[in-house]
Amino acid sequence: MSTTVANFDIAGAADRIVTFANELIASQSARQAEFNVHDRDRASAYLDRLEAYVAVISEPANPLDLPKTHPTAYPVTDFPPDEQINAIENAEVRDLVRRFKAGYTELVQSQSKDRASGIFEADKTRLLTLIENARGIIAFGSESVDLPENPGDVPALETGTARR
Repeated sequence: MSTTVANFDIAGAADRIVTFANELIASQSARQAEFNVHDRDRASAYLDRLEAYVAVISEPANPLDLPKTHPTAYPVTDFPPDEQINAIENAEVRDLVRRFKAGYTELVQSQSKDRASGIFEADKTRLLTLIENARGIIAFGSESVDLPENPGDVPALETGTARR
């Protein structure tokens, strides 16, 4: 599915979100139960970068006056498919990628996508709230959980008193 928007700032934010989501999907933590410190630090840096980009596109408060170039259709990188997201083993990484998907979807379907540039306050607030929520997932993911490998098709062993 090819998505286009008329706002080059929204295209830039959406493309960054897809890049960061792909990096998380390819991370070492995505394929294990532990959300390691290096991947948590990278995920935090992605959120910092996205938040800084939103600050840049929020100024000035009024969008740029671009009568000769608007409306122009800017292609946006497609978000990874749900099958790829659902294949992530680590629950916190999967939660982060889902939040990135929510932010991406909200942006490329927002009112701001039809402007030449900038972002409406409601769209900005929505995205910043998702970023803050994602920071909570990263903090939550710093707690280690012991999840022994179980392929899922192996029935659990009976425990307790032995049968006679």
